[in-house]
Amino acid sequence: MFKKKATYKPASSINGKLRKQFVAHLTTAYPHCFHGLEEETMKQKVATLVPPTLESCLALTAKGEKVTLYTQGKLPRYVQLEEPGKGLSLVPTLYTLQLAPDLLPCVVVPFQVTAFLQSGADLMMRGIQVFPQVEAGLPVAVGFRKEEGDLVLVGIGITALSKAAFDESMATSAAGKGVLMIACIGDTLHPNMTLPGPAAPLPGHAPPILQQAIQVAAQEEPLENWQEVTTELETVELAEPTQVSLQIPTTAEAEHAFEQALLYGLYQIREEAIPLALPMPSSTLMERHILPFLATEEGYETPGIKQTSWKKTSKFLAKQKTLLKCKEQQGQTIVTDVTWDAPALREFVPHPLANQEDDEPAPVKKAKPKVLDLQDLYTLPAKLAPILDFEQARLMTEQQINTLLMRYYERESLIISKHNVRVDPMLADLLLPSDYPHETVSTRVLLKRCLGMATHSYRIGDTGRVRKGVPPKVLINVCGRAGKGGRVTTVVTQLEAYFQEDALEEIAERLRVQCAASTIVRPGLKAGSMEVMVQGPWADQVRAVLEERGMAPVWITVEKTTKKK
Repeated sequence: MFKKKATYKPASSINGKLRKQFVAHLTTAYPHCFHGLEEETMKQKVATLVPPTLESCLALTAKGEKVTLYTQGKLPRYVQLEEPGKGLSLVPTLYTLQLAPDLLPCVVVPFQVTAFLQSGADLMMRGIQVFPQVEAGLPVAVGFRKEEGDLVLVGIGITALSKAAFDESMATSAAGKGVLMIACIGDTLHPNMTLPGPAAPLPGHAPPILQQAIQVAAQEEPLENWQEVTTELETVELAEPTQVSLQIPTTAEAEHAFEQALLYGLYQIREEAIPLALPMPSSTLMERHILPFLATEEGYETPGIKQTSWKKTSKFLAKQKTLLKCKEQQGQTIVTDVTWDAPALREFVPHPLANQEDDEPAPVKKAKPKVLDLQDLYTLPAKLAPILDFEQARLMTEQQINTLLMRYYERESLIISKHNVRVDPMLADLLLPSDYPHETVSTRVLLKRCLGMATHSYRIGDTGRVRKGVPPKVLINVCGRAGKGGRVTTVVTQLEAYFQEDALEEIAERLRVQCAASTIVRPGLKAGSMEVMVQGPWADQVRAVLEERGMAPVWITVEKTTKKK
């Protein structure tokens, strides 16, 4: 959830009534930690778990999930999931678990699995050694045991299934997710997190050099608790960073770099035939096709758009009239067309890009999406059986029907040239109009007449269901009332011919993240039909997502029925 940095709103203090409510929530959520404690001990534990300096802020993760983060200074203490009804929603972080390890039960995994968790993956059932006695939807800690038996916590998450379901799944060798991870060692939970000092000894949120030291300590030294690790880390001497003085490019140099990067991006699109979904927001063009091609000279900083006279992406693109056509739409600059035969683009010579860091993986070219296999199938009428030897009610492709026709031409010696045949009485009676005046006919005309007489069907994929009729086009309809206060939605219909229901859920989830808007899959107006609805005018984004899933552009139709107020 926090593998990529989230977006945070300003923090506010938890004082007075809010603090009392938080304490009540905590003691209700985790009663086993406070049961049977004396009053003085209870006060001390509450003061430790809910410090007076506790603050809260709203956070929006990279996947669009809304959570509340409770922090102490720059240290995350609790994450509250905004999904009521799915068990306990207040989850302590690794820092809080260091102070009260009995708050959460622990899922034990092999040490090798922690690398996958740090890369942002959820915990799969087959990677679990010990699953605690918990129900689905409850928070748990995740950790591994050293050879000495000490437990090292590395993350927190929410169980995807109960203990009983886990045991049943493992008995049948079923695969699937066991824990949905919230945070792991190395994630950034706080917007301004810095190196923790002695009073903040949580290894799970330390910089990489401290994480490495923790891993070494976890493998080689006995680990009694987190405090012991912190004491050892205080003695680690950090190498002094090399001071490198980089020159700031001038305005002219920065502008030249951006102009060359735009040419490079368009050059790559043209040369590699990369699909370009136009119209496109200016921010998308900048992120995908300009910034990756900024050239940086040795000894200079990478230029930013603020270092140019344009200051904004929209103004920069609006100045490129020989290359781009732009328009303003709802306060946003939209790129509508590219002049591919512009002299500057024809004469462009690619420049060398800045060398990547040694530890950075080489860029991988994004593969073009594989288009769904749509087969047109035909059933020939019985009256054509005398000239075409086929089984009645058999489904055939256009190529197979053409092969049957060619066999008839050869058998009756009707071929004159590659594309023409003589007309015999059978062809004249069955395939040609009664007033056809010529003695020869094109093979293409005869094939077209054959297909016109056949019953049309289609099938999507090798294992797809055969449906009668012509393949329907997916309709993207932007409807509602435009203007201030008007509600506009984008409804996608006729998807059931191309996708199963589970695929529709995946499309809706992708659109929810892509558009940062509410989505829903619901039954359509026709019986057995399904549709996807997105809040807002998102026709271009929906088209792009469908093309990612293998839809050809010719199978998609866009309509706009918004009314002005």
